[in-house]
Amino acid sequence: MKASPQLKRQFVVLLISLLASVLAAALPPWASINFRTSDQVMLGVLLFLVFISLDVYFLASALVSRERHEAEVWAVRSPVEQLLSSSRASFEKLIRSSYGKHDLFVTHFMSQLRDMDRRLRDVAEKGELRVLADHFLSVDNVLDVFKGDGERIWRYTWFIDPGEKLFGDLAWRRYFEKTAELLNQKSITEIRCLLVFSDLALVDAPRIQALFRYFASHRGFGCCYMTRSDYAAISADNQIPANWLDFGVYGNGLLFLTEHYTPDIVGTFSKDSSQIEHYTRLFDSLWGSRAVARKNPAAAKPVLTIEELFAADSVAAQQWEAS
Repeated sequence: MKASPQLKRQFVVLLISLLASVLAAALPPWASINFRTSDQVMLGVLLFLVFISLDVYFLASALVSRERHEAEVWAVRSPVEQLLSSSRASFEKLIRSSYGKHDLFVTHFMSQLRDMDRRLRDVAEKGELRVLADHFLSVDNVLDVFKGDGERIWRYTWFIDPGEKLFGDLAWRRYFEKTAELLNQKSITEIRCLLVFSDLALVDAPRIQALFRYFASHRGFGCCYMTRSDYAAISADNQIPANWLDFGVYGNGLLFLTEHYTPDIVGTFSKDSSQIEHYTRLFDSLWGSRAVARKNPAAAKPVLTIEELFAADSVAAQQWEAS
């Protein structure tokens, strides 16, 4: 291990002090200075003390400088340690309330922590910082909430406007497909979709008729529809904030509230049991009311595949573009 410059300097000062003390205590015969032996001893001790004092001064200066540096480092580190401690405590709560190793909240923040750790190591090694704001949420981790849930029912509202493609967003297309797979595998026992139309004339649109047929021809899918004006009025009566566009309830364990769709889908996931219960009651009250939510008008036969549903949606989009 290499000696530090401070240690080397201390060693040199100590060596010089010893040599100077010895020389002063034992002056050679050819020296013209006539000191008594006691004077020579006193001179040697005095020189030794002077050099030791210098050594102590340098050492004290180094210690003061080090303490000042440590204080500056701690001033930066302290709030970071507080954040890490708070994050550690909060993450512990997430783990204790998780529904398994694929828990949505745990995996989401684990992904962020890994990314942060990678970026910190990269910055520490290269001294360069590149800031990215990429946030990914796995569909599998969201839907994993149904595992172990006594009521594996996905309830959700779906706002549809004229001239709007049903599956224009690739992520939503994949999400829809994945939930259909889980329903077929019995991982989800039922999917209930409440379509909310801005205009009831949409009921006769070919792509909506295809959507009705798909829901009707596959066991486990349920579908009703209502007007947006009725939905807004009932939401206001149930203290649903106006800025939340639609919502989805995943069994008894998770709630998603959509804030806006463009430029990206932004919303909030919640595990609050009172909120989940509130939105579940709201959904079920709408679902069970024939005066508000109308039944799916399509017949169960013939069966419409998901590929045919996607194709019908693409055809409608092409017709809009052509016109």
